[in-house]
Amino acid sequence: SRDLFSQSNHETNSIRMTRIWLFVVSLASMALALNPIGDIVEVTAFSGSMYAACFLPTLAFGLYWTKGTEAGAISCLATGSLVAIGWYSARKAGWTDWHEVYPSVTLALLAFVMVSLSSQPRQV
Repeated sequence: SRDLFSQSNHETNSIRMTRIWLFVVSLASMALALNPIGDIVEVTAFSGSMYAACFLPTLAFGLYWTKGTEAGAISCLATGSLVAIGWYSARKAGWTDWHEVYPSVTLALLAFVMVSLSSQPRQV
């Protein structure tokens, strides 16, 4: 009966992390509402770039390439999102004219392939 009435350590940590992320996302939403990054077309184009950079290489290689690994997928998501945000910022600052989808998808693809190939399980 103890397991029914007392929370396990895993549940407590899960609730704590949920509350922390809820707070972080709420702060980010408030910051964007107070200082919008652009009109609806610009926000939609940027979100499409983020989706393409993060999920296109991961889904394509995850479905059709047998050597893809979990580490490769995680590196692809991280690289794609960071490059998309960085390139968007550079474009807004006037440093480049390229749309962020091109370098972010390219570098995310490279990250997926390179990390997947370097993290293959060893053959015994």
